[in-house]
Amino acid sequence: MKKHLLYTLIGGTILFFWQFLSHAALNLHADAQQYTPVQSEILDAIAAAGLEPGQYMLGQPGPTETMEEWESAMDALEGKPWGLLNYQTVDHSDMIMPLIRGYLIAFIVAALFFWLVSNLKAVDVKKGLLVGVAVGMISYFLEPYSDFIWYKTPGIVAHLMDGIIPWAVLGALAGKMAKNA
Repeated sequence: MKKHLLYTLIGGTILFFWQFLSHAALNLHADAQQYTPVQSEILDAIAAAGLEPGQYMLGQPGPTETMEEWESAMDALEGKPWGLLNYQTVDHSDMIMPLIRGYLIAFIVAALFFWLVSNLKAVDVKKGLLVGVAVGMISYFLEPYSDFIWYKTPGIVAHLMDGIIPWAVLGALAGKMAKNA
């Protein structure tokens, strides 16, 4: 139990710190957060349209279209611009609660991961590392890469790095700590 708690603290800190490196210090996800000098005009137009907060797929038929109307609309949209829009009406710049919630989630994930590795037979650093990379790749393929296939979401290489680097470190550490447990 003591090793599990220690790993949770260390592993959660590694995950949290990696997220800071990836998204801020190294800015690996910069292409997913690009600046446009026409942002004020775009935001003003969206606000003027009365759009409710939410995420929207732009350039698709409406949900009430018949199958024939849907197919006709899809043909008309072929080769035209489209986009994903995540629109929020209020900017919440408070960083304290998101940081706290992010750190707590990192602790929970680290605790779950150590439990997984410590339940392996004949665990060692190499096996832990390989399990860590496998878990990271599973999470990468399931979410960011699947989105990339359909929506060409930017930052796919940064997400791949997020799926390998911290998980390899966590896996090696878990393998070492679980072996000595």
